[in-house]
Amino acid sequence: MSKSQSRPPIHDSVFPDAVSRCFEFLRQFGFYQVRANSHSVRYESVQAYILVFYEEYSFEIGLEVGSLIESSVRFPMSAVIRLFEPEEADRYRDYAAQTAEEIERGVTKLASQFARYVDAGLFDDPKLFEHLRNVTDHSLRQYAREVEMSNTRQKLEVAWREKNYAKVVDLLEPIRAELTASELKKLEFSKNKLRSGASKWSTN
Repeated sequence: MSKSQSRPPIHDSVFPDAVSRCFEFLRQFGFYQVRANSHSVRYESVQAYILVFYEEYSFEIGLEVGSLIESSVRFPMSAVIRLFEPEEADRYRDYAAQTAEEIERGVTKLASQFARYVDAGLFDDPKLFEHLRNVTDHSLRQYAREVEMSNTRQKLEVAWREKNYAKVVDLLEPIRAELTASELKKLEFSKNKLRSGASKWSTN
């Protein structure tokens, strides 16, 4: 018998009951529960909604905040964290739960963390969704830049190994401000080699 087969079944009410209990604090901020089933519970205020969900296949407990005015405007819990604690956002992972006890713990943990941000004025911000969009866009640009830098450094390793100093300069000079001390030394070394005529000139 597999581990998944031996796992005791979770009653359909476990998740919504836990959410209803742990997220009761939302009422004082103008949010009311409008829908609940075994895998999601939705709250709405005049302009916004909060969806707490339990993924059927990944077993992850997550949260989404969105606009009731613009249906396409919605953001995950990580975006909310990035707004208040940007240094914590990249470390955040949805809580995985495969038993009733784990669901209780996961929902409690999520509610406690979300309550901190609500208490700090999350929904007092009239430009909340604009700010969430800004931090999300910044995060995406930052990620794209990190991927670009990673690709550049992979090319650098090849060029440096092949002693293709012209290529090293072509790769590093445009991103000089972002180089490590070691990379700066490689850049200056390569420039000196080029000046002394000891370079492979091909940059292909």
